[in-house]
Amino acid sequence: MLSEPKVSITTSSAGSIPRATEHKVLMVGQMTSDGTATAGELNESLALNNEAALFGTRSMLTEMIQNFRKVNKETRLDVIPLADDSTEEAVAATSTITFEGTASAAGTFTLSVGSKNEHTYTLAIANEDTHLNAADALKALIDADTTAQFTAASTTGVVTLTMANKGPEGNLTGILISGSTAGLTATITTFANGATNPALTSAFDVVADEVYQTVIAPYSYEISFLTDFLSDRWNVENNELSGVGIMCTTDSLADLKAAVASINEQTFVLVGNKEVAETTYYGGAILEYPANIAAQTGAVRSLRLTSSAKISDYVVSSGSALDKIGGPALSTLPYFNTPMPYLPLVPTGKGFTMAEAAELEDAYVSVIDNNRAGNSIILGPMVTTYATDSAGNTDTVFKYLNSVDATMIAASFMFNSLKQDYAQSRLTDGDLIDGRAIANTGKITASFVKYFNELSGEDYVIAQAGEDALQYFKTNLTVTVDTEAGQVTATMILPIVSQVREFVVPVSITFSVLGA
Repeated sequence: MLSEPKVSITTSSAGSIPRATEHKVLMVGQMTSDGTATAGELNESLALNNEAALFGTRSMLTEMIQNFRKVNKETRLDVIPLADDSTEEAVAATSTITFEGTASAAGTFTLSVGSKNEHTYTLAIANEDTHLNAADALKALIDADTTAQFTAASTTGVVTLTMANKGPEGNLTGILISGSTAGLTATITTFANGATNPALTSAFDVVADEVYQTVIAPYSYEISFLTDFLSDRWNVENNELSGVGIMCTTDSLADLKAAVASINEQTFVLVGNKEVAETTYYGGAILEYPANIAAQTGAVRSLRLTSSAKISDYVVSSGSALDKIGGPALSTLPYFNTPMPYLPLVPTGKGFTMAEAAELEDAYVSVIDNNRAGNSIILGPMVTTYATDSAGNTDTVFKYLNSVDATMIAASFMFNSLKQDYAQSRLTDGDLIDGRAIANTGKITASFVKYFNELSGEDYVIAQAGEDALQYFKTNLTVTVDTEAGQVTATMILPIVSQVREFVVPVSITFSVLGA
């Protein structure tokens, strides 16, 4: 592949829309053997409603895609399907529901597995139904759910659920049972014993130089699966490949903090779901597969950053008509308070407290939870795991995903603009010649000033606007040329837009204004 002139944009925390590369998403997950796709191959521009045929009706990957498409049907989605590991060590996670006794009255049990919204079963119990009747009836309900990521077997009153895909991701599957029937009891166990992921070492080899701004994968593949791939794409020479990986897992407050304590990557976001471990409820406070939560989170991000996408359902700010349409300018609009309508509400008392959510934000873990009214589930502040600069100093510039989004788009904009504006150009230390493609320090400096003005305009809202910001940019812009080498070096500081994250309002109280 040819790519001239060479352009290398490097970004650091220094203290017209088509020019930004359009957003693309890459998803990785496991297929099942009934899918027609070839494991390990890149499936580009996935068509709507084609996932079950390609990757298997009950597969993890199919449901991840369906969750992504609930939110976002507009952004290009590419997919790498992986086959389950074929060795004896590869095991599918299992759970059991054990019925005991005989009903002495009619009653109902409600079972949710993996996804409360999609896989909830209401089991009607008649008077004198036995544990055998109950187990067989529940199996029949699950058999009828042909999109579930698990299958059911019934033996002597015990229903065993087995994940369709092998591997440890199945251990994160939630399960909740409620209801009661006189004389008949139901006991559940957590999903466990899933082991051995598919081969991951060369999974991204098929991507080559394709740019993906959002990459989604199951958490059990390990954080390094994404960070090893994406960190090498940040600030690469003569290309713009930067992207952000998103995973989600269910765990305790302490273990979530520990999971990212040593990551320090602006290219990675971990969404934390609080673990619940009770006799009738095992799994995440948000009863949804963690990989599906990651898929929906990535769908919201990519929808916001897709030009002309309709995003009014995901923007709550009033009086901001321009912010109801997706595009580069949404990079600086806060993520927090974004509705997540396809996730189930967190049951009262099961989620993180406000203090715990703030603690996780400080520890570089993102949280999704109910709003204050408890009638909607929303994004909290979206944070990356970037904590310190290369010298080990605390650095908050890339802590928030908004700042990373803005930086990536600004770099992409300048990269594409320089490629376009200087596709064929002479370079001189002298004067320009009218009617000839030729550049000198003055012309190139003027180009960067033009780029700044576009980045500070309404189409981008990335750079700070106004004369003071423009003069600051000009003061810190240095352009030098080496005509012998044909090299232009430009150093600059880009003042970007931030977000309103906190109000501090001291108020003094008085009972009298007389004599004031």
